[in-house]
Amino acid sequence: MNRLILGAGFLWIVAGIAAADDNAVNQAIGRYQDAFNRQDVSLIETLWFEAAVLEDASAQTNLTGREAIIGQLKDAFAQDIPPTLSIETDSVAVQADGSILVTGTNTLTSGDSAEPNRESFAFTAALRSINGKWQITKVTETTIDDGENQASPSPLQTIKWLVGAWSAASDASADESVGNQIVNEFRLVPGDRFMVRTFGTEGASSQDSPGYQMIGTLPGEQQLRSWTFLGDGSVSQGKWIVESERILIESSGRLADGSEAAGTYVLNRIDDNTMTMKVVGHTINGEPVPSMGTVTLTRQTTTQETQP
Repeated sequence: MNRLILGAGFLWIVAGIAAADDNAVNQAIGRYQDAFNRQDVSLIETLWFEAAVLEDASAQTNLTGREAIIGQLKDAFAQDIPPTLSIETDSVAVQADGSILVTGTNTLTSGDSAEPNRESFAFTAALRSINGKWQITKVTETTIDDGENQASPSPLQTIKWLVGAWSAASDASADESVGNQIVNEFRLVPGDRFMVRTFGTEGASSQDSPGYQMIGTLPGEQQLRSWTFLGDGSVSQGKWIVESERILIESSGRLADGSEAAGTYVLNRIDDNTMTMKVVGHTINGEPVPSMGTVTLTRQTTTQETQP
C-alpha cells in the first residue's frame, strides 16, 4: 500500500470551513469519510488544487500535482480490499492571508478484517479559496508509530545515518601541510532529541580550529537546526534541509574577527560508509570567497574523538 497517498485521505468537503467553525468542519469531515469509504474519486478530485503538493515528512518524499495524487489514490482503491478511513481534527485556523490551516490525525485500515493493518498519520493541510472554490494546496503528513509515543517522530531520525566517526585527507592544494586529516564525529545525546558533532583538522603535531556543533529542533518545531562553535571564537547557526540522500545546511554566522559569513554546506550520502561534503555560495561580509572543493569522508571503524 502506498502510504503517501493514503496518509492524505482526510480531504473533506469544505462547506463552512472559511469561518473556521469546528462543528461545520467536523460535519464536512464526516461527509468526506463517507465519500472516501465509497471510493468516490470524482468528488475527491475536485478538492485538490491542480498544482497541489502532498509531502511525506517521514519518508522525505512528495507528490506534485493533482493528477499524480489522484493517480495513486485510484491505485489504492483498485486493491482487492480497498482501505477505509477515520479522521480526527486537532485545530482549524484562519491565517493572515485568508488561507485555512488544519491539523489532525487520520487512520487507515487495510487488509482482511480478521487481520487488519492500521496506519496512523499526523497531518497539516493548507486550503485556499481559488476562484471562489476552496481547494487543498498543500498537505504534510508524518507517520505516527504504534505503541510507545503518539507524538510526531523527531526529524533527527532522518539524519541518524550520520552517527559515527568520519575522516578524510584534506586537499593538499588548500593546505600545504602533509598528513592533515579532516575528522568528524556525530553522536546522539541521550533521549535522541539532539545530535552532537565534533570536528577539526588533525595534523602530525597540531590540531586547527576544533569545532563543536549541536543539531536538533526548537521546542514545538519540526525544522532541524544547528548551532556551531569553533575554537577560535567563531559562531554560526544553520537550517537543515533533508532531501533523500542529500542534506543542505544553510549557514550564517560571525567569524572570530567580527566578519559576517554565510554559505550552504552540501552533504551527499554515497553509501552507508561514504559521503561527500562541499560548501557553495560562501561569502564574507557579503563578498564571494573561494570555497573548498568536494571532500570525501569515510566512516571509521575505530571511534576518533575530537575535543571541542
